[in-house]
Amino acid sequence: MTEDGRNGTFVIGNDRFPVSLLDLPCIVESYKTYDDNVLIKTADIGQ
Repeated sequence: MTEDGRNGTFVIGNDRFPVSLLDLPCIVESYKTYDDNVLIKTADIGQ
């Protein structure tokens, strides 16, 4: 994590990925499906 707290590294096993925290311009809705047909709203994502 950098000093600004908005950049860092995501680690899975031996793999490392750069990450950045960004401000979203609006609220984003998250959906999940169990059968690739029906979507179920799971969350509103915003900062």
